[in-house]
Amino acid sequence: MKVLLWNIRGVGNDISRNLLKSHCSQHKSDWLVILEPKVSSVDICRKYLRSLNFVFFAEKRLNKLPNIWLFCTIHMAVVATVIGSSEQVIMVSVRHDLCDCTFGFIHATSHYITRRDLWDFISGFRCPNLCLVGDFDVVLRSHERISSRAPNSVSCADFQSFIEQEGLLEVEAAGANFTWVSRRSGQGLVVSKLDRVFAHKCFIEYWDSVYATVLARAGSDHHPIVRHCVKGSSLRPRSFKVYTAWTLDSRFKDLVHKSWEEPLRPPDPISQVMQKLRRLKVELRLWNKDVFGLITTKIADANQALLVVQSQRLHRMKKVRPGINTLYIDRVLSTDQSAICAHIESFYSSLFSGSGVSIDMESVRDLISPSVSVSQCRDLSCIPSFDEVKATVFSLLGDSALGPDGFGGVFFQKMWDLIVGDVVEAVQYFFRFAFIPFGLNSNFVVFNPDKSKAYFGKHVSTQNKAFFRATLRIGSASLPFIYLGVPLFWGAPKAAHLRGTADRIIAKFAGWKGSALSLAGRACLVNSVIVSSLVHSMMVYRCPRSLLQKIDKGVCFEGKGGLGIQSIQMANEAFLQRLAWNILKSEEAAMSFVRAIFFKGKVPRT
Repeated sequence: MKVLLWNIRGVGNDISRNLLKSHCSQHKSDWLVILEPKVSSVDICRKYLRSLNFVFFAEKRLNKLPNIWLFCTIHMAVVATVIGSSEQVIMVSVRHDLCDCTFGFIHATSHYITRRDLWDFISGFRCPNLCLVGDFDVVLRSHERISSRAPNSVSCADFQSFIEQEGLLEVEAAGANFTWVSRRSGQGLVVSKLDRVFAHKCFIEYWDSVYATVLARAGSDHHPIVRHCVKGSSLRPRSFKVYTAWTLDSRFKDLVHKSWEEPLRPPDPISQVMQKLRRLKVELRLWNKDVFGLITTKIADANQALLVVQSQRLHRMKKVRPGINTLYIDRVLSTDQSAICAHIESFYSSLFSGSGVSIDMESVRDLISPSVSVSQCRDLSCIPSFDEVKATVFSLLGDSALGPDGFGGVFFQKMWDLIVGDVVEAVQYFFRFAFIPFGLNSNFVVFNPDKSKAYFGKHVSTQNKAFFRATLRIGSASLPFIYLGVPLFWGAPKAAHLRGTADRIIAKFAGWKGSALSLAGRACLVNSVIVSSLVHSMMVYRCPRSLLQKIDKGVCFEGKGGLGIQSIQMANEAFLQRLAWNILKSEEAAMSFVRAIFFKGKVPRT
């Protein structure tokens, strides 16, 4: 089941109608939702409406003109029923097989007071299989809006409370991160994530695949969005991966040998390797299904079983972690608390007060050759030998990141005796003719370069600013901004300055709630991802207590112990104490500079 939704901002002009017709023809959705058509449906030519291959299902009016048009296919019109509506939403129940799914098509107002009526209206339905799609006209987190002004904290809090209360999860969306762009430019430019899809966990579990796609923006300040619900088969191409478990089966090597020895007539050795891998991939898919079955399903079942075991044993974990009662000091086990305290104090004193490593830059320059010699150029372009190719292949990590073909290092290493001739010949062919067939060097990396900005001090003249921007072809910006992950601003840290980072952390929780991660996996993610997201800011700022308490409430268990999740507030205090210690005791040039500037040569008190 597919839904195409677009806040078109007026469908009365030819440009918008042609774009809408193109989207409908390309995506062939079951539902078409048009927001802000700004004309009455009777003013649209019936011939044009028929060309969209939809029937008119419902509309909702705000003031005089309709703000929501709802179209569907003839098949959907039979199984769908409007179960409620307001000025901001149309609620529809759709019968799919033996399950009733509820869809809410939303066009929220711009004021948070009237949006509260929308949240209350939807909450009154109490639908377990609920999916909401539309223009919510509010961001969930502050980092979902780029503007010179922060979003309204009250409206964000209302939206977050509604999502948590209803148990909704945001549906994964591919495409642009922001779905609305203001028509202003320069300092007045505002981009936000307003159009999105949410669904209840039961709704997501019913369908085999639920995802969304944000389309390119044209003719409106909103991006169109397509929501996909797939049952029985996936619309996405299945990814392929060679599992290490396959290589441990003796039948795997026999299959690879049989497939690899079948003759081909490619134009060059590189194409021959590509065609053999492509043919082998098809045969391995069928072999895996017959021998191992659905391996991804078995992995998911194993993770679910692990989660059950961990949940059963969770109550056995200690609520409070005991202190350090014993410690090895100079390879001798000690129970003397005073000796333990003295050893710990001595360890961290030497760790934090050690001087930085001094590097003689003149000696380093002598090691760097001013240019590449002729012999080095010859070595770089010479044809690699058999031993060099083999050494490179076996230096790969066996389970490293895969390319689009799905064949990682483990395949080439385990099957080296079978494929060595073709692989070496292909590598040497490249060095001889400098030729790479299309698709060989493809990968999953997508470059998304952000446009650079220049930040000028208040004493820089307008003429110098203009010259600098024109020379480097970059724009200008002003505080606040984020540099190397740390927010920079004027004055003392406030919750508004760091709220974007905190919101990114809390936003991760919603995805983890609906994931297949085990309890241990979630605890590991909290420690490795959550804490590291704030580490740079916590090393230089005393973060507002209200902000840290908000994160701790979402991350940590009450009290101490259990899963080893550290308190964000305690981590911030520890980082600042380390910074203070370095300022007072370290002999590094940077710390000496700080003391000279801020302490005016006086010895600070310890």
